[in-house]
This record gives sequence, C-alpha cells and structure tokens, in this order.
Amino acid sequence: MGGRSGLGTAGMLLAASAAFGIGEEYKKDSAWTQRKPHGEPQVGGYFMNLGPTGIRAQLRERSFEVKYVFPDSPAAGRVQPGDLIVGVNGRPFATPHTFGFDWNKAAKTGYEGPMMDFGNAIEESEGKEGVLTLMVNRGDKPSSVKIQIRPLGRFSDTYPYKCKKTDLIYQEICDYLEKHPDDWGPMYGAVGGLTLLASGQPRYLKLLERTAKNMMRGLNPLERGGLNNWNLTYAGIFLGEYCLATGEASVLRTLYDVHKGLEFAQTHPGVLQHQKDWGGYPELGVMEGLAITAYALLDKCKVEFPPQTYELMKKRVRYITRKDGCVLYAREPMTPGWEIEPMKLEGAGGAYECAGRAGAAMLGFYLISNEDPQAMPYVANVGSFQTRYLQYFPDTHGCPGIGMHLMGLGLACGYPEGFRKLMDYHKGYFNLMRTHEPGKFVALPSRSSGCDLRFPAAFTSANVGLLLSVKERRLQIGGAPLKPGRGSCRASNGARPDGKAPAPAAKKEEGEKPRPSAKPEAVEAWDARLRARIREELEAGRQPRFRWTVLDAWADVAGLGPKGDLRIRWTGGAADLAWSAVSPADRRNLAVALVRKGREADHALAAFYHLALGEEERAQAHLERAGGAADEVRAAFR
Repeated sequence: MGGRSGLGTAGMLLAASAAFGIGEEYKKDSAWTQRKPHGEPQVGGYFMNLGPTGIRAQLRERSFEVKYVFPDSPAAGRVQPGDLIVGVNGRPFATPHTFGFDWNKAAKTGYEGPMMDFGNAIEESEGKEGVLTLMVNRGDKPSSVKIQIRPLGRFSDTYPYKCKKTDLIYQEICDYLEKHPDDWGPMYGAVGGLTLLASGQPRYLKLLERTAKNMMRGLNPLERGGLNNWNLTYAGIFLGEYCLATGEASVLRTLYDVHKGLEFAQTHPGVLQHQKDWGGYPELGVMEGLAITAYALLDKCKVEFPPQTYELMKKRVRYITRKDGCVLYAREPMTPGWEIEPMKLEGAGGAYECAGRAGAAMLGFYLISNEDPQAMPYVANVGSFQTRYLQYFPDTHGCPGIGMHLMGLGLACGYPEGFRKLMDYHKGYFNLMRTHEPGKFVALPSRSSGCDLRFPAAFTSANVGLLLSVKERRLQIGGAPLKPGRGSCRASNGARPDGKAPAPAAKKEEGEKPRPSAKPEAVEAWDARLRARIREELEAGRQPRFRWTVLDAWADVAGLGPKGDLRIRWTGGAADLAWSAVSPADRRNLAVALVRKGREADHALAAFYHLALGEEERAQAHLERAGGAADEVRAAFR
C-alpha cells in the first residue's frame, strides 16, 4: 500500500504555523552561501538537497531556485542553475514554504509546503516507473522536465518494519559505510559501527573489530577537553552492544574506562557537559541521557562499577524532565544538595529542539525497564510529549543527525505509537535527504548553527541507517529482547577491567541485616573532617598518597582548593578534581592513607568511609582503635 503521506498523517499538526513562510535567518542569500558543507566545495553553499535528483536548491517563497546540479546525477543536462522549480508531477506548489525557526512564535515550524510536496512526489514516482516531472520556469519560459530516478518502490505503511524499500535503502547505507570507513572519526565510528552491527552480517565483522580496537586505543577517560563526553558515551554504547553481540571480552576494560571517565567528568554531582572543562552553559541534558544509556549497557555486559554516579545521573535526568514530559536542556540547582531535595517537575521552557535529549532519556530508561518498574511510565510520558511536537525531529540544535537517531530509537523502543506518527510525517523528509548516490544521505539546512556541515556524509548516512536498523531488532537500543542487568542496588567490590568475567555476587544469608546507610548530614560532616585532615598534611609539607580508582594507580594530593577541589598528581599527569567528583571509594582510600599510628580521629575517619561502603570487617579494625570516636562513627548511620 504505502499511500500514507506526511501531510495526510499529520496535516493538522501545524495548522497554526502553515503560513510561517521562510524564517528570517534564511531570507538573505548570504545565509545559504556563507556555510559550506563538508567535502562539497563545488556546490558553493549549504543548499537544500532535492532527494536523488542531484539538485541543490535555495528556497524561495513558493519554489526552489536551482543552485547546483551534480554532473553524474539524473538531473544533469535537464535543469540548470537559475531555474525555478514551481511544481512537481503536474501539481504547482500551492502554499509557501514552512521552514526556519522563529524564537518568538509559540508555534514552531515543520516542513509543509514545497519541501513536503517534493519529498512525497519522489515517493510517488519511485512507486511507479521512476519518472519525476518538474515544473520549471527558466526566465519567463515555463517547461515540463522529466527526470528518471530509480524506481525503488514505496515505503510500506509499517516502514521501516516489513518494508522492501527500507530493506534496500538500509543495505545501501551499510555498503556505503563499508566503502567510507575512514570518514567516521572517533565518535562517529560508534554510530556507523552500530549501523553495521545491527545488520547481523558476518561480512562486516572485520571492520567492526577494527572500529572497536581503534576506539579502545583512542579513548582517554581523563581528557578534559575535546568534547570528550560524546566520545565516552558513544564508546560505551557501541562497545557495550558489540560485547553483547559478539561476546568479545577484550572491550570490558575500556567499558570500565567509560565509567571512570563519566565519574571524572561531572561538573557537579550527576551533571555533565560536553567535556570536563566547558566554559559555556552549565549543563547538557542530552549528555546525561546518553550517560545512563551507556551505563545500562555496561551493566548488561556485567561490568562491575561503583553505582553512585549511575544512580545520580538517573535521578538527574528525571530532575530535568518536566511533569508534561519535556526534557529540559538544564535546570537549577546543580550544586550539591539538589539530589536530596523534593523533585519539582513543573519547570519551565519551550518544547523546541529537545528531540536529542528526550530520545537519549527514553533509551536510557527503556534499557532498565526490566529492573525498574517506574522506567516505562517515564518513557511513555516523554514519548507522548515528543509525539505532540514531532516536527522538531530534524531541527535539533547543534547536530540534527544525532537528535534524529536518538529520538527515533527512543520512540521505536519505548513509545511505538509515537514512532509510527514520526516516521509517517517525515517520510518525505527522508526522501529529500537521500542523494543520487546509493546509500549516501546528506544533512538538510535547519536551525543548526552548522555542526552537521563539519561532518562527512558518511556520518549523516550512519545516523539514518541506525534509525532504520530498528527493523532488524538486533541491538538493545534497537528493540531486541532486553538482556538482564545486574540491578542498580549493588555495591561494587572492584571492577574487572582485565577482561575476565566478574565474580558472582555473594548470596545473602537468611536473616542477614541490610547494609546501614549514612545520614546525609553525617556524610557532609565527615567529608569536612576528611578535607581538614588533608589540608593539615599539606600544611605540614606532606602530600597524601592514595590509590586512585579512576586510574587504578597511586596518586598524590598536591593541593586542596578553598571549595574542596583536589589537585591530583600521578606518574605521567595531573588533574584538578572537584570534591563532588571524588568517588566514595576514593574518599575511603584517602582516609586510610591519612591514618597515623595512635591517632584515634584518623581511625574514626577510615572506619566511617569503610562503613559507608559496606565494608564492616575493615571498619571494625579501625573502630577498635578509634577510642571514644567509635560511638560517633556508629551514630552517623541509620
């Protein structure tokens, strides 16, 4: 069948904004020529791709002005720069473009008008003999120009599922990625690798193995710049899926490094940015959603890690989610203490361009839905909100491609009815992204400041391919039956970064008492004592040496800032570490390192942090030497 069009499915969605026209930022010619897409200097600007015709065009009020025609494309020799395309397949464009972004309008834009008409006409023609008829004005002379495109058939009503056209396009994307592996780059390799991995085809295993090795070799968990949190999260997602699909244990060490990096990268408890050192806006909600998605896959791979950071980030993602399901870019407060305050979910802010962070949040909670009974209600709430604003799907600020695959995957896995509406509405949009070269997709102009322009077409193709790969149902993030996690309520007794399987958790004996937990005010008080003890050593000219779990290496405390941030030095490097990023295990190691013979207060410190981690036998050894302070330690726990 396949007769359902984007306009037919969601034609009433933007009735209020159908007369929006072209946004102010795209009315000047310079807006189209000043930005240059990656690898296409000959095109002369960032113009709209008109699907597999080979035409790039600038939007006029109710037409497309041809700006470039690829020499080896179906339109070569048929149209030329300067031509105005005013209709398609015998139908003049009846309404103005709906394109751009207006911060001052309550109703934002979609792509109704000539863009949707053209995309749907491609669908119509590919479902027949492949003849696309353009209504062209060259000067004052109108003409009808026939262009032969490949008759690929029509998308089924259930696409990308049970759809021969999707099967063909997805395979062509995989083939294109196989031919352009060097275009991927570090983070983008994860998206391309996931697209190929989802296919289940053995022919790609060598390339996937090389991608995994490059990622393992190049990942630096303690990198402070370079947008490193993107590398960390996507490495966790790709290597986690790769490990689950192939059983390859050599990636486990790097998966643990992902945990170390995310723990290190927090700017405040549970809060992430593009990187550790970021001087701009204070929070990046999409990064926290990606982090919990990566953590969920680490958990399914049985990587042992202290759960505190993971639990905090899950709580943070819920904290930045409004009651109506809108996932916010950022939210105050971020300083320590937000996590123990009642969650105020009303929030404020618009619905625009939250596709990426909403998709990442949906994915992260969907992956833990077998362990967390509240996960799917959360996913459904976010999915319902995003479905009401699905026109923003390709308009994510920064990198539309990433936003597209995240929102698509999140809806496909967690809110299928929204996924159906999303795919139907954007059917024409996908047709416009596809080029005359099989498997190659390009990013279309949008509100993005140009991030997608810096990426090769292979990355855009991989983004679309990963979205379409849900039809395979092979990836955990693509709808495969969920593998069990070990559960979030656990304490790690050390990761196994050596590639060996983790030891089975000890069984609780019948009647065993639950582990005591420290009172929040007690944690704050004992942390203050620990910092005071560190400062005492530094003022005496001694640098406390402790085992730093982030590197699993010995490190020295070289300084202590007024807010408690630590200056850490180790063989080969140094780092400034906010106190909120010092893990409970590292606080314990610091307290143990500070113990001096005969000092009861030192033993009390060590006992407190051992107890906080559930290490009662080790705590008891210090409590016996803590004198009268032992009772104070015990009183700190519920």
